[in-house]
Amino acid sequence: MVYNKNSLQNSMSQIKENLSKAMGNLTGVINILKHISESDTVDLLFYDEEESYFFDKIGRNTIPKRFLDRGTISIIGQAYKHRVPYRSYHIRYDPHYNISIDNPFKVDISSQIIIPIINNHKILGMVRFTKYKYTFSENMLNKLIELDSNYQDIFSSTVHDKITKFNNTFFSIDANEIYTKIDTIKKEIQELSTYAHNPEIKKIIMKAENSIELICDYIRFDVKTSEIEEEEKVESPNLRILLADDVQMNVKILHAMLKGDSSWDISFAYDGIEALQKISEGHKNDNTIDVLYLDHYMPGKLGLEVAETIRKYEKNSGNKMIIISITNDPTAIESRKELYDYHLAKPFTKTDIVSVMEEIQKTK
Repeated sequence: MVYNKNSLQNSMSQIKENLSKAMGNLTGVINILKHISESDTVDLLFYDEEESYFFDKIGRNTIPKRFLDRGTISIIGQAYKHRVPYRSYHIRYDPHYNISIDNPFKVDISSQIIIPIINNHKILGMVRFTKYKYTFSENMLNKLIELDSNYQDIFSSTVHDKITKFNNTFFSIDANEIYTKIDTIKKEIQELSTYAHNPEIKKIIMKAENSIELICDYIRFDVKTSEIEEEEKVESPNLRILLADDVQMNVKILHAMLKGDSSWDISFAYDGIEALQKISEGHKNDNTIDVLYLDHYMPGKLGLEVAETIRKYEKNSGNKMIIISITNDPTAIESRKELYDYHLAKPFTKTDIVSVMEEIQKTK
């Protein structure tokens, strides 16, 4: 195949122009980057110097800087540490691959490109390109590196502020339009159920209804975690609950599902080490955690390691914490299932949570 150098330059010029026009529109920028990179997903990871973490505004998950510093094994960590683009040809054979950091939503991915965005030796953020079934070529890596100045514009403070205002919901339409569309879908699903005589089909339709309710929960509780933590605490909670998951969005939706009972004291942890610290603080302050919702793939310590530590402590203390596994990879804990009292595979529904909490309260 013969490449025309001029046409290639014209193509890159057009791409750069399109990116410039889309500045401030996070969804638009991501769609352009997905198209030119032939990626399945693109994550823009902004660096918050004050909080010392990278975060994305779509998945709402964070990557604390301490997990990317020297000694940490991860693909993103390599790009961050060496301040150069990193291409993982096949993540399964990459010695640096860390599922809890490089693959926060635990999907079956094949390849990644991580490009750190540097300006005057200061890191502004990183762009993560991901493919599910195929791999990135060297040519594609070089093509993406050419967009360096555009990346710097994407992560500039001015654009950052615009993006914050533009992306104040999960959708590019306002709340009224969202609920109007959801109501329409609900009515269609209900009408469909009246024609279903097969019990298996009815089960599938019920799952669809639960999924719609889940979307409503996500929208309804789209608030900052700090705002959640500032809620008024009850003086004498009948249950103290800790939610431990490195993806903030998962914590928020789980919190939303648990908010029905105001007598529960709910706190949060975003990695395995923080979870153990919160549990230890609770013991010292006579505020022992009663129920722990525990993800498996977390930085610092895996959920399994957290559960093992808790159970060892309990042998001497006599206390018993209820641990609920919320991993979306049940095989990861198969060998030590006895550490857990309940297992909820993601994505779970509010019905799942209510059912488990009713069982727990019967024992209290």
